[in-house]
Amino acid sequence: MVKPLFGDNDEKYDESVCEDFKNPDGDINVLIVKDKLLTGFDAPVSGVLYVDKSLKEHNLLQAITRVNRVYKGKDFGLIVDYWGIFGKLKSAIDMYDDAESQMNKYDSEDIEDAILGPIDEKNKLADLHSALWSLFNGMSKDATSDDWQKSLSDDELRNEFYDKLKNFANSLNLALTSRSIFVEVGWDLIEKYRNDYKFFNKLRYSVIERYDNTIDLSKYESGIKNLIDTFVNASEVKIIVEPVYIGDEEAMARLLDNDDPNNVKADKIKTRIESELKQIRYDDPLLFEDFSTKIKKTIAEYDTTRDADKYFANMEAMADDFRHGRMTRDYPSSIANDSDTKAFYGSVITIMRSKTSINVSHEIEEIIANNSRNITKAVSVNAKRDWKHNEVVHKQIHRALDDCLFDMFDEIGFVIDNSNIEIIDLMIDEIMKVAVARY
Repeated sequence: MVKPLFGDNDEKYDESVCEDFKNPDGDINVLIVKDKLLTGFDAPVSGVLYVDKSLKEHNLLQAITRVNRVYKGKDFGLIVDYWGIFGKLKSAIDMYDDAESQMNKYDSEDIEDAILGPIDEKNKLADLHSALWSLFNGMSKDATSDDWQKSLSDDELRNEFYDKLKNFANSLNLALTSRSIFVEVGWDLIEKYRNDYKFFNKLRYSVIERYDNTIDLSKYESGIKNLIDTFVNASEVKIIVEPVYIGDEEAMARLLDNDDPNNVKADKIKTRIESELKQIRYDDPLLFEDFSTKIKKTIAEYDTTRDADKYFANMEAMADDFRHGRMTRDYPSSIANDSDTKAFYGSVITIMRSKTSINVSHEIEEIIANNSRNITKAVSVNAKRDWKHNEVVHKQIHRALDDCLFDMFDEIGFVIDNSNIEIIDLMIDEIMKVAVARY
């Protein structure tokens, strides 16, 4: 396999193998070496070093630093020591603690936590377990599923839960796959941690379905996959949380065909409308603003009345309106067939309604629509290849938009001065977001 590609050129072969290994999408995931790559080999992607030979002094220090590089998704470097080399680590470091080598000018406290052993990992796992439970102070495992889910209704708290569960799962996975850590933690505590993980993971699936619909699960995959593969036997892989879209009436009907309370069903509808609104925010700003306002009003009413049946009925009606594009306010007919101009119109009129005292009549809507055509032209003329990261082009578009917006306000009869000039800046910011999304 090697000869046809490299002949007797060992150096070229080594270089090819190392470069493939460094590439996260390469074919080579493991390198086995005898006396190579201790120096001059920088592979940030490398996460695990298996050592099955005697190393000491500078060779030991060089070896363990092969896995200490920072890389996306990599929290630490793991060294699997079959030989007991860590017993020699202190003497290796002490070798350089002298004035002659000039390597003694560091504070020993700086590297106190650089290398962790089984006891450290045991304590870390306990801390992560406590941190996860701290999010649910006062909650009992006997509380209803609805109570547990509602405790995570806040977006910020829910994201904190996802992160803390991820960190706990990764640490537990390490304990389950490392004999020394497993022994240090002990079987009884491992079982408690594993059962708590299963409980919280089930809760995670429930809140994703209720509040998030879609979420990036990639940051959980590595640790949790090992956790499941090691301790659960399965014959096939099945996706538990399949995204359901509000436009798919059959899928929505299946999602809601259960014994959940009506407020839970209403939350599931709300989540899916909000999920799709985020995707169209700069494609259809008017639709985004209209349904976002409706959702806020419906939630406020439910918070006051706690009428779950009415909340569910309102959300069902809103879902039907959303599927068919029925809005409280529609676009002027003069721009109904121009999707770009409609998007710019929506971004302008939304800010005008929320940030000015202007009574937006039918006549003013037509003025905004006509000037939105000029906005479309100002953007399209300047939005050439690679324009999105070109500051010069951005300034040109800003100047053109300045003129368009001042002309529009003049036509409306609204004076822009130092007291309200920020309205122009707000509109330009929103218009640019639309432009970046569409051009």
